[in-house]
Amino acid sequence: MLMKSLKAISLESKIFLIILFILLVLPPFTSMYQIRILSKFVLFAIFAMSLDLIWGYSGMVSFGHAAFFGLGAYSLTLLLVRFPEGGTLVAIAGSLLVPVVLALFMSFFLIYGKVSGVYFAIITLVVSLTLELLCTAWYSLTKGLTGFTPIPPLSIFYLKFDADTTARLVQYYYLIILVAALIYFILHFFTRSRYGLLLQAIKDNPKRAQFLGHNIAGAKTIAFILAAAIAGLAGGLYAPLEDFISPQLLGLVYSTQVIIWVAVGGRNTLIGPFIGTIILVYLETIFSGIIVEAWYLIIGIILVVVVLFWPDGLMGIVSKRIRK
Repeated sequence: MLMKSLKAISLESKIFLIILFILLVLPPFTSMYQIRILSKFVLFAIFAMSLDLIWGYSGMVSFGHAAFFGLGAYSLTLLLVRFPEGGTLVAIAGSLLVPVVLALFMSFFLIYGKVSGVYFAIITLVVSLTLELLCTAWYSLTKGLTGFTPIPPLSIFYLKFDADTTARLVQYYYLIILVAALIYFILHFFTRSRYGLLLQAIKDNPKRAQFLGHNIAGAKTIAFILAAAIAGLAGGLYAPLEDFISPQLLGLVYSTQVIIWVAVGGRNTLIGPFIGTIILVYLETIFSGIIVEAWYLIIGIILVVVVLFWPDGLMGIVSKRIRK
């Protein structure tokens, strides 16, 4: 019975469960600094999975996905700082709802306006850059380039979550791991549900899907909103962990980095972006301080090589080897 259950689990989920187990048992064997870095890696991996939902499964290439990540960070921070009586749950809800509102607004003009391809990508980039400039200029609300610091800790069931002490950081680490597991399995079942199969059908042949009577704009909008909410939640959890946020979170840097993470890891897999993000951010942590000027050139070369020779990313290579 156990063997049948294991066979029923997809390859992606098996790999994710192995990674999840490793992440769960790591804290006793690592330092406070490494736990903090790992927490950041996992949050970026959640961010990457949210982009994979709209790019890998829906075919919508967004060059401004960091807008949702940054909005989540700013929404949670502003609610904690300016309205402390609202509490952590209200702040987390804000980090979800504000990006969703923006996604709804963008969906009306982009998806229902039938904007696609390079035009969709460019407009999302413009939205991201506009929000970055707005946060930079609106000093009275966002503190501009100075940024917000310190950021109040999250408080759930009398437990506090931030990176100030080892105990709080370990609690925060496990909270982030729990959120990552929930997000992965929510997206796993969503992409294999009726909506998920419809999204892939739309990506492969939108005219045939429309001919069969499916609501293409509605399906894409649901995916876009869900991706925005997940990215916003990742950004919200990132703020107290890093204890600093700035307009850069909304702009071009993170928008392009997450595209690279997903492309290298492997689109249309969920686990691919998760692994790709952790590997690339880990390499950046090690080498960006050693080869500062050449690091982004190296990343660019990696991206070009992957796109030309391994378009399915690392996960595609692993899947082919295992099948053989």
